[in-house]
Amino acid sequence: MAPINGRAGPTWMSATFLAKNAHALLPTVDWIEQSRLAVNELVDVVGRPQLEAVQYRNNVYTISLNNT
Repeated sequence: MAPINGRAGPTWMSATFLAKNAHALLPTVDWIEQSRLAVNELVDVVGRPQLEAVQYRNNVYTISLNNT
């Protein structure tokens, strides 16, 4: 990727940003991890086929609304 304003590309920007702001990102990473665990628990309790059926019904409903 071409340099941006004379600086290296996204890898440099990402490393610099993380070096300066990692402490601010930790709560977000923790929240994402907790969300992932909650979704996994929901799948375990409800079951993947039931969740897929709800998703399918939602998609069909959304398509029918868009076609009206």
